[in-house]
Amino acid sequence: MAELKSRHVKWLARKASTHAKRDRSRLGRTISVQSYKQAIHNAVETSKGIDWYTSEILEWEKISSYDNALAKKHRSNYKASLALLPTVDHVLNSEGNYDLLYAHGEQMTQKTISHWQSSFRSAKR
Repeated sequence: MAELKSRHVKWLARKASTHAKRDRSRLGRTISVQSYKQAIHNAVETSKGIDWYTSEILEWEKISSYDNALAKKHRSNYKASLALLPTVDHVLNSEGNYDLLYAHGEQMTQKTISHWQSSFRSAKR
């Protein structure tokens, strides 16, 4: 359990730092990594471990476990094995700030593809 907590802390710090850096560049203003850590933490708690798009159970035990050597060796098979690796998304709100809203899987699964196809068909009607 301690190892998973340590990996979660590392993952949270990396995600917050990456999002904050990108959004500073996009918005041209100061953004606190700490505020993004809190927002990501809230999104993770709100998700209850479930993919926002597909309702699939995310594989939280896989966070901070990506292996470049394995990815290079096994390519798409390795990436497919991480389809439900959690990540977070955010959207620009009406005040011009980003809200970190939800957790979802890193890659598309067949359920994700079906979800998007169904949504697209509904939107065309």
